[in-house]
Amino acid sequence: MRDNGHHDGTDGAGGERYRLLFENATDAILYCDLEGTILDANGAAERLTGFRRSELVGHNAAERLLPPEWHEVARTRLTRRLAELTPHQLYESVFLDRAGHRRPVETSSTLVYQDGELVGIASIIRDVSERKRAEAVLAESEERFRQAFEHAAIGMAVSEPGGRWLQVNRALCDMLGFTQEELLDRSFHELTHPDDLDLDLDNLRRLFAGEISSYRIEKRYLRRDGEVIRAQLTRSVVRNAEGIPLYAIAQVQRIGGPALADERHVRRLSAREREVLGLVADGLTSDQAAARLGVSAETIQTHVRRAMRKLDARTRTQAVATAIRIGIV
Repeated sequence: MRDNGHHDGTDGAGGERYRLLFENATDAILYCDLEGTILDANGAAERLTGFRRSELVGHNAAERLLPPEWHEVARTRLTRRLAELTPHQLYESVFLDRAGHRRPVETSSTLVYQDGELVGIASIIRDVSERKRAEAVLAESEERFRQAFEHAAIGMAVSEPGGRWLQVNRALCDMLGFTQEELLDRSFHELTHPDDLDLDLDNLRRLFAGEISSYRIEKRYLRRDGEVIRAQLTRSVVRNAEGIPLYAIAQVQRIGGPALADERHVRRLSAREREVLGLVADGLTSDQAAARLGVSAETIQTHVRRAMRKLDARTRTQAVATAIRIGIV
């Protein structure tokens, strides 16, 4: 650390090594006294905040770097920290850089002692803007999937490798005559006709083993009222980054019932409209789909609107649900 009236006890070669680590760290580092005044800052802190070191040192960290609505939060946190002597803290907040831009950050701070006396707080600050953007995109994608799942005109279910249902939609509940709570208390084994269970389980085993990417079979289901219905089952698997199966997604379309696919819709949609709906179903925004296909976002939106008209859908979500129902995506 710089002198600034503070001695850190790392003189000589040790102090030089510490200074090199401090200056070359990729994350911002601030060293403050017990009142929150900045005593030292590294180069990464300058890059993160837009302030030169000389413009940071001597200023209260909260007042210099946090938006006004965070000032009281920071004061309360510091008061409690010093009262409880919590050695380490990890928390998220927002920095306001010199240009006035808000940056979401994650801060890891440590109490600093010298000769047994508490003398300051060292904080490592990491910009988490990219992570927050990725989380927002993921949340949007998950919401789109949820909407498409819930409003699909055919039965849909998410099940764990053992067969227990984790999620079921309204169409599947109506098809089988159970409430959502009742279905979630069961596995698909219990509602599959005994003569069709082995075929389904064998395909499911191959699916989770990675021998096939998906499968489609006809099978019989047992409704709550005792009726046996025929349905077409399409099942695929979702894996994590290491390739380990997490859960299976099933689409169940009754044969001979009101959920038969309408082939007229398939013929009416152009190849590009089907492609765009597939990207929307995967959770891509108009900008992301445009970048994927090398066209403008306006062109993507035009294709979506045309597909909505052809599918008699009032919303994008309804168009995606219909596309899933008739087997386009």
